[in-house]
Amino acid sequence: MNAPNPMVTFFKKIDVTNLVHISRKYKWKFNMLLCWCIGKAAGEVKEFYMLPVDGKLYKYERL
Repeated sequence: MNAPNPMVTFFKKIDVTNLVHISRKYKWKFNMLLCWCIGKAAGEVKEFYMLPVDGKLYKYERL
């Protein structure tokens, strides 16, 4: 709560084979697809919407 930059770390093994195929098929950057997937997953985790300010937790509508 008192950290200036609170950090949350999630670890999960995922198979990125489909992303590699999509990346090659449409000539899109693999990193772009991976970042999009991470952002989409983060939007579904309710803790990402909570931000500590002055010892209180505030909930935001969107990231």
